[in-house]
Amino acid sequence: MPKRCYIDPEFTRHVCAEIDAYISRNDLTDVEAARILGVRKQMIKPYRQGLTMPGTQVIARACVYWNLRFSYQGFEISANNFVPSNGLPQAVPDQLKLPFDEPLEFRGVSSSIRDIELTISFRRVS
Repeated sequence: MPKRCYIDPEFTRHVCAEIDAYISRNDLTDVEAARILGVRKQMIKPYRQGLTMPGTQVIARACVYWNLRFSYQGFEISANNFVPSNGLPQAVPDQLKLPFDEPLEFRGVSSSIRDIELTISFRRVS
């Protein structure tokens, strides 16, 4: 089972409050906000109530498309972190890059196993 990371409740409240304030100020519907943030509309209510910490991609979209700024332990998170000098938003990766240019190490695999089959599927998302 993967380890769960610590999510700072104060930062969660800060992010959620900023998102809620923006949606209220701009009279956005949950559907409109969800489309811009790239989530299902059912996720907007838990964000607005401070029950769920938005993921990295949601925070990036809020910064870029709504010009929101968040502060965490002395660091500012804003559109400048996600938009290069050409002014176009860069993609926020959904998944880490696999290091196919170097040998792969499989942990937890028995030393008696000689062959491992690795299947990779590619699909277009959008």
